[in-house]
Amino acid sequence: MNDDLNAPERTRYFFGQVLGVEDFQAEQDYFLAKHRRHDRFLHGWGVVSGLGVGGGTGGAVTVEPGLAIDPWGREIVVPEPRQLDPSLLTDDAGHPTGAKPEQGSVTLCLAYAEQPTHPIPVPGESEESEFARTTETYRLLVEDGVPKRPPRSLSKEQRDAVLFGPGSPAERLAMSAPEASGCGDPDADCVVLATVALRGDGPTVDPWTYRRQLYSVSVLQELLFRLARRVSRLEDA
Repeated sequence: MNDDLNAPERTRYFFGQVLGVEDFQAEQDYFLAKHRRHDRFLHGWGVVSGLGVGGGTGGAVTVEPGLAIDPWGREIVVPEPRQLDPSLLTDDAGHPTGAKPEQGSVTLCLAYAEQPTHPIPVPGESEESEFARTTETYRLLVEDGVPKRPPRSLSKEQRDAVLFGPGSPAERLAMSAPEASGCGDPDADCVVLATVALRGDGPTVDPWTYRRQLYSVSVLQELLFRLARRVSRLEDA
């Protein structure tokens, strides 16, 4: 994923310049690329906030509102709860295909999407219209099976082990180094939210084993402060 490590190029303005669509698009692309590089390389990717997955009604599962960053640094916002049937696989656009899972479990993934909105008439074209906005939205995908391996992100139990467990601070911090993991593919552009076991008595949701979580700066500071205090007590002992 290093193909976006090229020299940034932005629009240069001068008096009397005539600007067109390409110039304004270049302006947007410049700031979008900088923001996504910042998210991707300084923060990583995964679930930032919310996006809990639980049981719904009639065999469905519910995805709660929240925020994630995908492997390309794009922010994905889910603004309201969303229900879906985990027993129906989807295509890459998030539309149910009608196919049933061949395995006993499925993976629920969240992916970035864009949708043109705010149509306006094209001058001089009575039946033509263009879109004045692009809405950054999302796709919910249901994929057959589970990912090849879980990411090494910290669950609550693992975080407690890092904060209070045995071993040196370096050994405990090494637990938090994440591996690449997507929807069963390290190069996937989606974020795993949960796996769902399909049973006769209803779906069983596992929202932790394959979920990659991003922690805020305040949580990381707490981790470092606790480690520093523990090291200080060990040195004084």
